[in-house]
Amino acid sequence: MGGVVRIDSCESHLFVSSSIEEIVFEGLTGHLDAAFLLDADIRLINIRDSILEYETDNANRGIAVPQQTKSTSKRHNSAVFYNVSVNLLVPDLLAHFGHVTFFNSSITRVRPNQRSQVKYLRNDLIITFLSTNLRNIDSYAFSNISAHILNITNSVIGKINRFVASGATFEHIYITNTEVKVLDEQVFAHSQIKRFEVAGGQVDHILSSAFQFSRVEEMFIHSSRINILDKHAFNGSRIHTLSISKTTVNNVKSEPFDGSQ
Repeated sequence: MGGVVRIDSCESHLFVSSSIEEIVFEGLTGHLDAAFLLDADIRLINIRDSILEYETDNANRGIAVPQQTKSTSKRHNSAVFYNVSVNLLVPDLLAHFGHVTFFNSSITRVRPNQRSQVKYLRNDLIITFLSTNLRNIDSYAFSNISAHILNITNSVIGKINRFVASGATFEHIYITNTEVKVLDEQVFAHSQIKRFEVAGGQVDHILSSAFQFSRVEEMFIHSSRINILDKHAFNGSRIHTLSISKTTVNNVKSEPFDGSQ
């Protein structure tokens, strides 16, 4: 679908039970149900140059819970958003697509997971934000997912709220040349991260207990700037290897590493 396509309203399950190799939306404007892509076998979806308003009223009605699958099962389904402005990102997409990419886009809100019965068991998930503005990432937005890579590059994040990744498992988190306004308390509580790397970016404020109850095998912060590192920021965290190099911290509050292991 190309040119200027306007949808005044679209309910959930637009492609339910369909098997589709590729879908391309270009110049799409309108209101869509947050679950319009769910419960369909779509190999690749491209949405370009579009302005979308997702509605959530029907998002949790009558949606079939995806089958739980073993972590060794690989998904080749991809969703690519290029030059797209969207009011919210629905975390349920992460249960249906193995690779989700936003490029040169704007997201007002990454919505919290409201379907606690859904288990994101596969470990091949890749989430990528390139040159994208994320205004707000709500609490529990990435809770309970198991992801191979979370990559945020050349982007701006307004606020990452507490418990964003509660109970999640990440192989790699890369935050590169990205500005983060606020990293809230207990963002990674009860999460497990193999490698966490921040490079060439800026964090305005890391709040107290930001990494509390997190487990990180390797954390690298280099060539970056932190304006405020609050007290007890790493309290209760378990970090096997921590390396901070070529990084400026303007204001360090008392005992940021107190209680960490």
